[in-house]
Amino acid sequence: KIKGFKNLKIDIYCERTTLIPYVKIEYEKKLDDHDDLEKAIGELYEKGYLSDLEKFGKRIESAKDFKIPGEKIHEYRANNPLGVEALYTVHRCDFYADGFQDFNSYMQPWIIWMVDGGSYIEPHPFWTFYLLFETDQATGYVSFVGYGNSFRFYQDLTKYRSKISQFVILEPWGRRGHGSRMLNLMYKDAREDTKCIEITVEDPSLEFQYMRDVNDLRECLDHDYFKWVRGEADPIHPLRFERYTINPDDITAINTRLKLPKIQVRRCFELAKYAKMSKEPLNQLKFRREVKKRLCTLNYERYKTTIMKFMKIEPKRTHRNYYEFCDTLGEINDDEDKENVEITIGQLKNDLNDFFTELQSEYDAILPKVQKVITPVDTPTN
Repeated sequence: KIKGFKNLKIDIYCERTTLIPYVKIEYEKKLDDHDDLEKAIGELYEKGYLSDLEKFGKRIESAKDFKIPGEKIHEYRANNPLGVEALYTVHRCDFYADGFQDFNSYMQPWIIWMVDGGSYIEPHPFWTFYLLFETDQATGYVSFVGYGNSFRFYQDLTKYRSKISQFVILEPWGRRGHGSRMLNLMYKDAREDTKCIEITVEDPSLEFQYMRDVNDLRECLDHDYFKWVRGEADPIHPLRFERYTINPDDITAINTRLKLPKIQVRRCFELAKYAKMSKEPLNQLKFRREVKKRLCTLNYERYKTTIMKFMKIEPKRTHRNYYEFCDTLGEINDDEDKENVEITIGQLKNDLNDFFTELQSEYDAILPKVQKVITPVDTPTN
């Protein structure tokens, strides 16, 4: 918050290619102990900003000579937000590519504006950036569309996990397929690198998770996993619900080949099954139980320490999940300890209900897109 001004208005205009900002500040009056506006805006733009409109106009003119950092790795054509065909190019670079750090100083404020909890990143050679630009075929104007970056977390000198950290598509170009194209390029680079063992995402927003889910499911199907999804025309009947499963070996195989985290593989399987099954009450009940069992196993460790404190005994065997652990409750002799354990388990059950409700709402939100993905290409749709 900025204090000490009445009716303060700050407009920030960015040159379309270089993102160099022009900042216009207006207010009715200010107090003697007002905040330092220049300092506040300077913290946002580390390389400075323009407050002179004439100078900003000159920067717009000189932007045609701007060289996009990195190497161009992909291009495609698609309609721009006005419905006119344009050329889109994706450029890849590291933090120390020529011209990138200056450009990044104007690019990174967008992560603050568009992503809750977004923050600047520190320079490091393990960062890889993907920059998306649009070129207007009639005028030649080049516009920045968005960017994504990933960080290589090395397990040792020969293995690393690629973590996608920041991903932004500016609003005029949102929900037009540009994000999916760029995400697939990031996946492609990671999969072609034999040192990369897995592709993860750092705290994905819900909108990004939706895009990720649809793309990852399509990849699984295109690589002939979950063949029953496109191979069977009829929806899953309640009497056949248990036939459609995924075992740990299948999950490991997909994880190894597509480098998707195992929990994401399971999520893709559930999405496919949820979209494919008939919506009869019995199917809904079975699906709920199946998903809650996975969520229970996933969250079991959060409660295990608390339960063990009340049990005051070492387990006689390794409990892989909550269901096995409950078998040992009869070993508790103290009534108060047993009551505390039951309270903890009750909390776990309540949490599982909340987890499932939230997860089902996420699945419902992208169900129409998932339906399109699981429909065979040669099958007509209404």
